Amino acid sequence: MNIDLINNSIKHYDIKKQNEIKEYVQKRIDEDNIYEETHVHSKDQFEADNPVKLVSKKILENKQDAMYLTQYGVAAMTWAFKNEAHDNGLKFVPGVEAFYQDETLSYDNGLVKIDETKPVSQIVLHALNDDGWKAISMAISSSQSVDGKSYMSNETLKKYFGAGSFGHQNVVATTSGLKGILANILKEQTITEDIVKNIEETSKKKLGNYSDVHNNRLKEQIAELKSELEESKVRLKVVRKEANAKFDKRIKLLEKIRQNQGESSQAFIESYASLSEDRAKAKQAEAEIPEITLKNKRLNTRIKAKEKELNAFLSIKEAYNQTQLEVDGIRSKVVSSEVIENKVKEKLLELNSIFGKGYLFAEIQNHGHVDESIIYPKIVKIARSLNIPLIATNDVHILDNSEDEIIKRQILKSTKDANNPVWINATKDEEELYFKSSSEIKNWLEKNHPEDVVMEAMLNTLVITCLVSMKFEHPNHHPKFIDETNRSSLDIFMDLINEGIKKKFPNGLDEKHQKRLDHEIHVMDSMGYIDYHLVVYDFNKYASEYDSVPFEKIPEAPVELDALKKWKKEKGYETVVGLTNGTGRGSAVGSLVCDLLGITHLDPMKYQLLFERFLNPERVTMPDIDSDISRTVRPIVIEYVKRKYGEDCVAGILTQNAQAPKGAIRIAAKSYGLYLHRNDANDNGAKRFLSLGDKMAKEVPKTPGVHFDSKIDEENPNSSTVYEHLCEQFSDENKHVKTILKWAKNVEGCFTAYGAHAAGIVITDGTPVSEIVPTRWNKKLGMYTTQCDKKIAEKVGMLKFDMLGLKTIDIVNDALWEVNKTGKIIDTNNLPLDDSKVYSEIFAKGKTDSVFQFESQGMKQMLKRFQPENFEDLIILVSMFRPGPLQYLDDVIEVKHGRKPLTFLCPELESILGATYGAITYQEQVMQIFQQLAGYTLGGADLVRRSMASKDIETLNKERSAFVNGDASRNIVGCVANGISESAANELFTQMTEFAKYAFNKSHAAAYAYNAYITGYLKHHYPAEFMMAAMRWAEKQGDKDPIPSLMAEAKSLGIEVLPPNINHSGVNFTVDNGKILFGLGSVASVGASSKEIVEERKKRKYEDFFNFFKRTNVPKDAVENLISAGAFDDFYDNRKAMLSILEDIKDIRKKQKDKEKTVYILETLLPICEDFDTDEGIVQKQKELGFRVEVKKVTTRAKLEKRIENAKKRIEELDEEYNQISFPKNIKENSDERLMAERKFIGAYVTSHPLDNYEDAEEMGIAPLRETNQNTKMIYGLISNVDIKNRKKDGKPMAFLTLEDKEASIKVNVWADSYTYMKDLIKVGAVVFINGYTRESEDTYSENEEESMSYVFTAQKITLAKKKQKGFLLTVSSMAVFHAFDEEDFISKYRDITGVPLKIYDKKLNELREMKYKVNPNVSSYPNVTKL
Repeated sequence: MNIDLINNSIKHYDIKKQNEIKEYVQKRIDEDNIYEETHVHSKDQFEADNPVKLVSKKILENKQDAMYLTQYGVAAMTWAFKNEAHDNGLKFVPGVEAFYQDETLSYDNGLVKIDETKPVSQIVLHALNDDGWKAISMAISSSQSVDGKSYMSNETLKKYFGAGSFGHQNVVATTSGLKGILANILKEQTITEDIVKNIEETSKKKLGNYSDVHNNRLKEQIAELKSELEESKVRLKVVRKEANAKFDKRIKLLEKIRQNQGESSQAFIESYASLSEDRAKAKQAEAEIPEITLKNKRLNTRIKAKEKELNAFLSIKEAYNQTQLEVDGIRSKVVSSEVIENKVKEKLLELNSIFGKGYLFAEIQNHGHVDESIIYPKIVKIARSLNIPLIATNDVHILDNSEDEIIKRQILKSTKDANNPVWINATKDEEELYFKSSSEIKNWLEKNHPEDVVMEAMLNTLVITCLVSMKFEHPNHHPKFIDETNRSSLDIFMDLINEGIKKKFPNGLDEKHQKRLDHEIHVMDSMGYIDYHLVVYDFNKYASEYDSVPFEKIPEAPVELDALKKWKKEKGYETVVGLTNGTGRGSAVGSLVCDLLGITHLDPMKYQLLFERFLNPERVTMPDIDSDISRTVRPIVIEYVKRKYGEDCVAGILTQNAQAPKGAIRIAAKSYGLYLHRNDANDNGAKRFLSLGDKMAKEVPKTPGVHFDSKIDEENPNSSTVYEHLCEQFSDENKHVKTILKWAKNVEGCFTAYGAHAAGIVITDGTPVSEIVPTRWNKKLGMYTTQCDKKIAEKVGMLKFDMLGLKTIDIVNDALWEVNKTGKIIDTNNLPLDDSKVYSEIFAKGKTDSVFQFESQGMKQMLKRFQPENFEDLIILVSMFRPGPLQYLDDVIEVKHGRKPLTFLCPELESILGATYGAITYQEQVMQIFQQLAGYTLGGADLVRRSMASKDIETLNKERSAFVNGDASRNIVGCVANGISESAANELFTQMTEFAKYAFNKSHAAAYAYNAYITGYLKHHYPAEFMMAAMRWAEKQGDKDPIPSLMAEAKSLGIEVLPPNINHSGVNFTVDNGKILFGLGSVASVGASSKEIVEERKKRKYEDFFNFFKRTNVPKDAVENLISAGAFDDFYDNRKAMLSILEDIKDIRKKQKDKEKTVYILETLLPICEDFDTDEGIVQKQKELGFRVEVKKVTTRAKLEKRIENAKKRIEELDEEYNQISFPKNIKENSDERLMAERKFIGAYVTSHPLDNYEDAEEMGIAPLRETNQNTKMIYGLISNVDIKNRKKDGKPMAFLTLEDKEASIKVNVWADSYTYMKDLIKVGAVVFINGYTRESEDTYSENEEESMSYVFTAQKITLAKKKQKGFLLTVSSMAVFHAFDEEDFISKYRDITGVPLKIYDKKLNELREMKYKVNPNVSSYPNVTKL
């Protein structure tokens, strides 16, 4: 083999480097191993998933020297590859396969915008050294698109790799594969046709079919409907006039005739007949009004629908025309083969100039694809003509060509389009995208190229490998606190500490506190974390600036601190009212310094919180402070930090999501269905095995970090694995189970998506983050993130800061501002933590909806058993209510209530475990035991605790001996030397080892408990304000709506919740006279109109229903929804009657506004109307003024004045028509329909609930839906939704229901075999008992870190519930009087055939009568009505 083949490649390097390369290449030739794989993918979404350890194993098997990494558009796996390479003695070459477009790319807010009409190519970049890596990092970061991938252009390449840049000749570029920068030019003609085909297919799929015939028919239909509507409106006017006819005078006249002439006179007979006929007509007309109104409404709806359809078709026609122009334009640019080859030459020369001679390689591959035999020989010919060196690669996407690896990649590719999944068979060339040995590569390439080409290309992989000298040196980039003064950080720090002492300890620190403070300051200073604490103090202090700003005004506030303070002063927002910055959480709560700086709000010494759990000189790790900030304010705080430390010096932190066993089973089941149905045109099979997959996934244990190889019983070494357990349990259920599970295990751990750390950001010392690590745009977060996790970010010299946007802070803030309306200001940082009523009335009774960390049903039940009495109890419960410690809670409760004695293994434990009723509850207690019983330092104790948590057996054996008998080399005396028996010491060590797996950080728990207490305090003392705030911030999770539960909780606290009110509600939930009102903005389709309503109301309240219309421009559909939601109930209590006249009101108001506009235009033209000589002149003037054209011809002042007079007269006439409209009396309202509409438009039953007419579940001994668990066998509630589907295998119907009660809801399945005999009972609105069984639904988690289990119920029997028959009692002074004057109106309002019985008590006769008709629950609002 001739080494001279590399001479062209290395001739541009210095002699020393040439000799090094030749020596290395010759060595590899002698070893007969002349290939390094330089094109390797790892975690590439939907394309590749090669775990780093398996990649290194493959490289070692092939006896190669280097690990290369070239992910698509990202470099997120860089550090995993770097560490793996280091551990295996391999050279690591970081890089990227960037996306590329030839022309200069456009940008939108700093993000690349791709021209989708042009092909996207790829180019591979390899860093040769740290400068090269820095250049690649910055290029990736600066070329981010909205999807978080790197799209580079010539401009990007020149900026970071061209002559004069620090990346020049420090990066090697290769031209990639069949989608590469050269191949796409050579495929230009094919690509053009593909683009055209794609545009046309996409257009057809998106736009559908267009028909002129259909368009014309639509126009005719619209005209016919409009004509019918006009006729109907005319008829409505006539009918309304007839219905409003007055007969008083005629009745008096008739009475006069009767008296004068007698009833038998002809005059009386004729007058009576005429009057009777007209009254009958009036009554008939009155009955006809709702029918015509409904007809008009339906006609309007049909017209709008037809017009919408017509507009859609016209848009389609326009879009088709645009598509054709686009296609014609693309095709016009196709050029000849000669021109194309010249373009390839130009591109190679251009790239060679950018990267430097010897730093650009033309890539060749062969996997058996037909294009490779055509394109790569052309690339070789052109590259050699220009002396551009060649390089061989295999573009690795899979580890080997085994069936498992091929299937895994096809699963990834086939599920790319979640909305339209389809199985994609692996082509023969795709099966070759694996790690090949030197001989395999040689054999494949020689099928298309002569030997010298192949040898040169393979040897050049060694050339690049030899060029690489990565060091990954990372200097410290910790930020320095920026202050306007020139004082040192330590001086500023000490001044702030002293301010904190004066504020929190006005009498000064006692000796213990002073000693603790001195120790903490010394540790922080010696570890270099003074600036860190100042930065955290600063952004927390900044967040607190918004405590005095009303929520709705926060968006108006300037970000810059001085400008913010000035703005607040000008607006009068200087009094602290709310809370936008909560207490810090995490181990920092154990720091006195953090308490004095106001970062946290608990004295750590009072609650025995240990500083060493936060900062430990014996365990050098970064400090970790979790700051809780209002969700609303957090983005503003991040913007503040960006402006202070530099926009490009602040970034979020990337996370990589992987497929866990549950998700892997579901994706495997879906993919297997796709695979089996890959040739079925009618069914893609995606849903074929979903139910089976879901059933198997439910059996995976919920243990955090569980995987298929985990033991079902971790304590039993002989236990089967999760994978074995699933195979055994389901193998008899379906013949496809084993294949699905095999596929699932294959995709376990596969990359699924990039995310962002929920709270973390990094801040640097002024060095752009992109110069340290590549950054990636996160669309959801709205900012760049590091392309590494938090641990790597710290290792490469950056500092992580946690600021969590916590909804609880927003709830507290809203509640505080609402309380402030009563004139009270509450300082949540100085609440008395010993308020016994808060513990007894909120926590001990389990009334903890919206109370931080205590919301779940399990926690509520535990609270009732535990009966917490003080703050320490809350800390215990936060720590123990989680898997693991929960098993010890029963004993703790028994000890607390004196039912079990408090005992200790040795007396020395009493001072440590006494407050937790003898149980080891906190990590800090483990540390204290090691310190006080065995003589460890707290720092050393913390190290042992960590070893226990990580199950480091070797270390634990050593530490057991030291704990029991001491270790003189570390000055540990041991328990025995302190008088503790060896057996007790060993038992205690065993107990601690077991509990350390679950033990919670007490400092963290104390902060949680503090937040819980604040919310509990507000809930007890200010229940209306707190529950209102909770409702404002309530969020749906899937189909779970928390509002009904919060309403029920408010009711249990004695707080009434009312529907929106047009004169009292705000945009959002508000408190009015101690009652909670729904917001106007919560009504469907009202949205922005709610602000208009509230603003107009500030002038004066709305006087009545009609006054509202005169003063607002709220759309008709929004008004309809407001009526149905009850917003106008104060004006009239029949919502159906209000809806019936809405069309007429809107019609009159529209005409009035049109005439008012006409008057305005004419009055504006009046002074100048005679200045125009031509018609065109006066028309043009109106257009210039932005008016519609009212005056089309030259006119005189007198004529305009006449027109104005006529228009005003018409406005008056319309006013008269408006005033004549009244609410029809004969429209009856069904209470169930009224409630259903209420639910539809505000999402809840408010004024009453359909279940009010039925027995209460708990009274019948049935658990409410909120308490559903795995043992539930019967549920009871209202069917609120029904979805009927047909079973695929036989077409039989089955039903999927939603059953709800007043607080919660549950999904119910009625399978095909049961549906047949239950179908008649399955109706929306039916109240039913359902017998059956539960199964777990998806797991969801709240921000409070509590697990919330959901269930699905399978129905086996359904029974209709019967309404309560207790009814109502109406007391009247006289039944005769009531019957004569009031009963008819009473019946029209409240009669309901599905209602409850009514009894009337006649006071005059002292009689109780049972009425024949039933009434609806709204009768309770009628005077003198009481429930029976």
